[in-house]
Amino acid sequence: MRYGREGPVRFLSHLDLVKVFERAIRRTPLKAAYTEGFHPRIRMAFASALPVGAESIGEWLDLDLDPLDPTDSGAAQQILNQALPPGLHILEAREISLPCKSLGGIIGMSVWQFRGAPDADTRIPSTLEASSLPIIRRSQRRDIRPFIERLTPQDDGFEAWIRIEQNGSVKPEELLTAMGYLPEERTGIRATRQALLARSDSGWIAPWG
Repeated sequence: MRYGREGPVRFLSHLDLVKVFERAIRRTPLKAAYTEGFHPRIRMAFASALPVGAESIGEWLDLDLDPLDPTDSGAAQQILNQALPPGLHILEAREISLPCKSLGGIIGMSVWQFRGAPDADTRIPSTLEASSLPIIRRSQRRDIRPFIERLTPQDDGFEAWIRIEQNGSVKPEELLTAMGYLPEERTGIRATRQALLARSDSGWIAPWG
């Protein structure tokens, strides 16, 4: 399932977001599959945690339904949308055959749109030309330049392609800081994740291909 997050729910932590989805699914007639053990949980997996405060129209979620559940993907999308709180929307749903690779194992790129970013066209060249872009994360120095695939100026800001590697990725706030935006400037910039992409022989594609 591809879903979006906007409005006040963008301030949910990833753990809280998981709980919201769990409660919503339990309120529906969908027969979700559960993990085994003393504390069974709904079997679902998220592609990549979204930073707190960020909006998105390109998040991905795998939800396992009981094989006996006759609900098709279109009906499941409609049912779940009726149970989710305002600001969370299932935008697309599709059935996939098992076995398949996990979303976390195939996602390698995130596409971000930054709106309200002044002087992006003049900041982008120096950012891309930099051999390193050091930032401080949890009291440790970290170079985020290897994660930046491309930066493209737009009318009201810019688009950024950011790599997602096993050793992490780059948060929107970190990218803006590395580009020289001051704290008072960053508060007026709105970051929206447009897509999460998987690598293929032909380039970067949606997880479903």
